[in-house]
Amino acid sequence: MKKLNLILLFFGLLFGATMITSCDPCKDVDCVNGTCNEGDCDCDEGWEAADCTTEKRKKFLGAYSGNEVCDTLGNVDTYTIEIENGTGSVSNINIQNFGGFDVDVKATIDDDGQSFTVPNQSVSAGPNTAYTFSGSGQKSGSTLTVNYTVIINGTGLSDGCVYNALKN
Repeated sequence: MKKLNLILLFFGLLFGATMITSCDPCKDVDCVNGTCNEGDCDCDEGWEAADCTTEKRKKFLGAYSGNEVCDTLGNVDTYTIEIENGTGSVSNINIQNFGGFDVDVKATIDDDGQSFTVPNQSVSAGPNTAYTFSGSGQKSGSTLTVNYTVIINGTGLSDGCVYNALKN
């Protein structure tokens, strides 16, 4: 009888251990740039997709051509910008020819993966000219909209602008 009880105990423990490991919802989930939580991936900053393998900034990369209207001057300007990978974090992007000023600004992809923020930054455009930019942008399909403020340093002049562009 003791032997039968030991055998039943052994199989009971084996069955219980099997049930516990087979109930792990993260057992077969590979979150490449994230952590599994109850069978779903919680992606690290800057990553998305079911397995956290897609950089959020990837959808923004490329050239965009469009029109811009600014509050003060009210004129329409047409130009092309180029968005490329920034340095440091996978959330960083670099926008070339920002505002049509032939300068580069840095931006950070927001958590939603559909928008970015241009933090306040001063950019030199030559020996005697500098601008300060801040703003935000969002992408919907192939359309990019950027709202920003530009200050011409040393003059006190500023303007609010909206750039609407299509990806080339």
